[in-house]
Amino acid sequence: TMRAGRGTLRLSAITVTVPVSRTLDASLSVLTDVGCLIGWRLRCSPRLRRFFMISLCVITGNCQKHLIRFLDSFRETFDELCIVRAVGNQGADATLRMASDWCSARGRDFKYDVYKNKEQDWPHIDDFGAARQMSFELATNEFLMWADLDDIFEGSPEYIRAFVDRGGYPGLIIPYKIFAKGLVVNRVRVMIRGSGKWTYPVHEDYKFNIEPANLIQDDRCAVVHMPDMDGSKNSTPRNLRILESLNRDEMSTGMLYHLHTELILAKRIDDSIEVAKLALARPDIGKPEKYEIFLNFAEASTDDRQKEMFLNQAYLSDPTRREALGLMSVVSLRIGDAPRSLAYARQMMATPAPAEVAWNERSGIYGWIGPDIYSQALRANNEHEEAERVRQATLKAVGGPLIALIHATRGRAEMAAATRKRWLELASYPDRIEHVFV
Repeated sequence: TMRAGRGTLRLSAITVTVPVSRTLDASLSVLTDVGCLIGWRLRCSPRLRRFFMISLCVITGNCQKHLIRFLDSFRETFDELCIVRAVGNQGADATLRMASDWCSARGRDFKYDVYKNKEQDWPHIDDFGAARQMSFELATNEFLMWADLDDIFEGSPEYIRAFVDRGGYPGLIIPYKIFAKGLVVNRVRVMIRGSGKWTYPVHEDYKFNIEPANLIQDDRCAVVHMPDMDGSKNSTPRNLRILESLNRDEMSTGMLYHLHTELILAKRIDDSIEVAKLALARPDIGKPEKYEIFLNFAEASTDDRQKEMFLNQAYLSDPTRREALGLMSVVSLRIGDAPRSLAYARQMMATPAPAEVAWNERSGIYGWIGPDIYSQALRANNEHEEAERVRQATLKAVGGPLIALIHATRGRAEMAAATRKRWLELASYPDRIEHVFV
């Protein structure tokens, strides 16, 4: 059915004949034009119908506890499930059997394979890029979507289907939200089969055959990373083992950056500094990575003056961003320099959000976090009326608070502040929580 002006035109059937080839663009050029006119949902022969279907490709360790949540969440986004099990020298759990049963009960095609480590006798995978590429090679559909078993899908699956129906683009970018960390990274989530290849043994990335690729982005849906919150999963030893097995001289700048980050997480600060020097010396290091390196050093340091020094270096590397300014305001408060804290906070609030969003941008700093830091600095300088005005204006801007949380501190200021931070990090709408200390 297609509306034309005030009337309605009903089309019972359309037959389009096109040559079916392995090249999607050649096969779908006519169909794309027709689809734009009628809004899609074309019925086509079984041989051609696969062009409009999606294979969900995943690699997994022993993750049976997350499997059903994952499949139920993504169920309307895919027609075929392709799983590659990669457990190193561990025994296997019931993940593959459970996935097969789930697909059989819901009419989804199911394929699987097992990735075997090349040389290392490790209790985990040794090459994520190779395993993820294997999952793509299992797929029989032209559109491939990827995710991990501790992810969930957020939003309407129709946005994924609409991209597939539309055609004409090699990939779809949607947000990847890291739960409880305030970090949203835009990642290519759906690709045309054969448009590129997965690379890198850890922190793998998809490289298109033709770059820069002409991609499309849709922020109306997202993949959310939802790991166990009990601290039982620690990927740092695994990632470090893989990265340190590589020759540093042959590592890409991105791999050096990731090695630096993993060393920071492992508290190997001296080693992380040496690797950071190698990364910073590379001419192709990105501005976001350079900024993040200095933020990492600031977080790892136990000396507040040294923290401030690293944060200043981050700010100098990219003065268009707020994060370092906000953290310098917080550090100044902690060392008792209220005027300095307010100066940093005012500069932060005067800095608008950059036109181009960096992959590591903490979006909350341009939302509720920025005004929250600013109001703290105002109160520390006895500007209580202005601090209250900022707080009220921030709440009003989002429609007022939905929850008023009364938090009795009982004289435990640092513990109370840490608890508040954790609470707000876990909240879906932290800007609508009125957190009141008493």
